[in-house]
Amino acid sequence: MILSQSSCHIGGGDDEITFTSFGENNIYTGTVVDGEGIPIADRTIIISSSQLDIAEIVTDSNGFYEVNGDIYNRHITFSLVNDFDDFYVDSEYTLSYTYDPSNQTINVPPLISIPFSVFRIDVVNNNDLDFTVSCDYVIGLCNKYFEDDVEIHSICYETDNITRNINSSRDGTVLIFRAVTGTSVNINISNSESSITETFIVNESSQEETIILN
Repeated sequence: MILSQSSCHIGGGDDEITFTSFGENNIYTGTVVDGEGIPIADRTIIISSSQLDIAEIVTDSNGFYEVNGDIYNRHITFSLVNDFDDFYVDSEYTLSYTYDPSNQTINVPPLISIPFSVFRIDVVNNNDLDFTVSCDYVIGLCNKYFEDDVEIHSICYETDNITRNINSSRDGTVLIFRAVTGTSVNINISNSESSITETFIVNESSQEETIILN
């Protein structure tokens, strides 16, 4: 049974798009925390549903936020904007429903924020052999998907890998856009003759390291 349903229109004429609200007048509450579970103040969250930005809100001194909003097409997304560069999102949770929640208080699981680095590795002094660079690192991103408030899928600050094949005619660069600060980046470089391994600790928001091939 549909509890409530309304429409939102964007554009006009042939370009008009209609979004139907399945669930109205809900209150969404939650917190933003660091990797230790400590609340973080003054963090911006963008709340959207079916391509519509519903609200933009900033956490209070206790890392808490509360906002009213409707749900369109039975899902709503909470995106935690990176504190230093709003191009990035630290965490993004999508709540999906098989029913039409209205006039409810919905508690969103804590959005997690751990600092990360744009990490660059330059491999120089290539000896005219094709080589492969493989990097294991912890990715600075937490994406979760919930259905009827039950977590269905999660990729949250997990180990990831980037592998690049570099042509023999040039040196190589590998960029890791989300290496978690305080973790290590393990690098293996191999060609048809040998391989080397290097480990770097991520300790800067923008970090560059150079590996010189013999």
